[in-house]
Amino acid sequence: DEIGEMPLSAQSRLLRVLQERMVTPVGATENVAVDILLITATNRSPQASIESGQFRADLYYRINGLCIELPALRNRTDKRNLIQNIYRQHRDPVQSESLAPKVLSALENHPWPGNIRQLVNVLRVAIAIADGEDIQIWHLPADFLAEFDAKASPAQTGNTDLLNTLAPK
Repeated sequence: DEIGEMPLSAQSRLLRVLQERMVTPVGATENVAVDILLITATNRSPQASIESGQFRADLYYRINGLCIELPALRNRTDKRNLIQNIYRQHRDPVQSESLAPKVLSALENHPWPGNIRQLVNVLRVAIAIADGEDIQIWHLPADFLAEFDAKASPAQTGNTDLLNTLAPK
């Protein structure tokens, strides 16, 4: 994950492992053969990193095979289903299998600057706070609600103040 952040010294070691198919475990004196399939991810442009000297071109050409560009969560067309699926994976067994429409709408319309990791974290926190109850808006983390309220337009939510409109009375 984030191979674009890998220091140059580690890049050269990875390149050597890929070439020789051997590693020396920490504390060992002998090499061990490895048979690996490398799958990498980055949020940086590999070409720009190569041009700036932050990524080795020879390593890039060694690992560059099938490239799949994933859209940001905010741009995904399957966001509603993705949110429901992640919720189902993490929910408490006593909770409903589906999120309430208001909660799902809030999650679906959020700008998600942290992408999937942020979504998973928000759902885990809400599930914990709900403590076996079905998730309601007020179970969502305060920073999520503040971020949503600051970035969402009234046209997206139908409300000008999500916190005041949806909080329990």
